[in-house]
Parts: sequence; C-alpha cells; structure tokens
Amino acid sequence: NVMTGDWVHLAITYEPTTKTFYCYLNGVLKQSIVTTGDISYAPNSPFFIGKDNRTAHGWKEDIFFKGKIRNLTLFYDSRTAEEIANDYIAVDTSDKDIICDYNFDGMYNKRVEDNSSNNYDLWCPPISNGVETNLFNYYEMEDTLTALPLTYEANVFLPSDYSSEGAVVGNYRDIGATIY
Repeated sequence: NVMTGDWVHLAITYEPTTKTFYCYLNGVLKQSIVTTGDISYAPNSPFFIGKDNRTAHGWKEDIFFKGKIRNLTLFYDSRTAEEIANDYIAVDTSDKDIICDYNFDGMYNKRVEDNSSNNYDLWCPPISNGVETNLFNYYEMEDTLTALPLTYEANVFLPSDYSSEGAVVGNYRDIGATIY
C-alpha cells in the first residue's frame, strides 16, 4: 500500500524470463506477481506519466494518478534488489540502462527536461475541460520509446484516505499490466 500519507520510493520491475513483476517500497521488496501471458508494448505510441491510455484501447475514460510525483526514472533493464536499494538513496543518471529521469518539484503545468543524456523531455497538455480533477496533471513524452521499459522508479505521495486507483505510468498495451 503506497497510500501512507507520506512520500515513498516506489519501484516496479518486470523480469521477462520469469514473467514476474516485483514491487519495492522504500527499497524493500513488498510483492511479486507472476503473469500468465506476455506483456505487450505499444512502441512508437504516446508515453504518459500520471495517466494511462485506456481510451486508445476502447475504454470509456483514462485513469489519472491521484497524488503527487516528485521524480521518476525509467530503465531498460530489470533492476536487481541491490540496485533498487541503491536507487532509493540516489539514482545514477549516467547508468547505461537508464531511459529517462525527471524531477517534477515545482514543475507542474510546465515542460520537464530529461536529466539523462537521452533527451526524452515531457510536456504537460492543457486540461481539456478547464477543471483540474487530479493533484498531478499528466505529462506526455515528446518523443516515443522504441522498447519496453522494464523498471519504473518514482517518489510518490498519495493521501492516506484516498481509496481509488490511479496510474503512475501507463503505457502497456494490455490494460491489466498498467502500473498503479
């Protein structure tokens, strides 16, 4: 449960050889889930942070993250428990497997630059209905990824009294694999 009312470091990594997701909270393994099928990825499609992409797959509406994200890092590799514990302290943005790294402090409703050398910058689309319905507006990557990120790490905040799901990152083609 990441709805603690405190900032937490959340890491989710996928190991394709065992088809297993591992979820770490503050550098400690909390849960593992074995999937029955392969995880499909929609390369060259929009990559969102703070919302999933359900409407692109026939759903009535997208799901938005209902908290705050301080920073987010994506990796091409499945991070080990030791690497995640070290990332909990500080992420090495020169790591060869890093895709992108973002710091959102004070960056709401603005363009966010990638701290890695890969230049996957983000932009915040305007709110279509003119009403902010979530604490964290979503961001869209300006370029598209060509491969599946296997590890997602973020410092997130969810109010302890919040009881609904919301996507931290959502870009898997199969809705059941969206990361919450």
